[in-house]
Amino acid sequence: MRVLVAMSGGVDSSVAAALLAEAGHDVVGVAMRVFDHADPARGRSCCGPDDLDDARAAARALGVPFYVMNLEEHFGRTVVDGFVRDYLALESLRLGPRLDVDWQLDPATLQDEIPPLSLQPLVENSVKHGLGPKVGGGTIRIGASAGTGRLRLQGVRRTTKDRTPD
Repeated sequence: MRVLVAMSGGVDSSVAAALLAEAGHDVVGVAMRVFDHADPARGRSCCGPDDLDDARAAARALGVPFYVMNLEEHFGRTVVDGFVRDYLALESLRLGPRLDVDWQLDPATLQDEIPPLSLQPLVENSVKHGLGPKVGGGTIRIGASAGTGRLRLQGVRRTTKDRTPD
């Protein structure tokens, strides 16, 4: 039986591939490239070149074919963007009317790429350190406009109990 094994470069996935190959399965190793690691602004994270090299080496040692799937665009659009929206939905449940989220996204920017995991910590810190301590709550404004070449996260605007700006 042909078995596709997701190989991260770690011990668990390498042992799983080895056991399946030893049991007589036709093993094919795959890994996902979810970030462009040539960009130094993205920093060191999981699923980087070293991890891919380790997975490739394990597959070579086992004598199984190995492929890297470039999922960078899909990962950013479906996982990272969805995570930010889900995180804000969860925080809205926790903070109730104290949290307003104002998405001001120019439709022309929706296909633009931003470095993965760059927006999420900004949003999280705005909620945790900006809104969390404020009794009256506030608004997190996330905006992107065409022509500026920038994604703008406007931080917390303090509000009073009736939601009008201070």
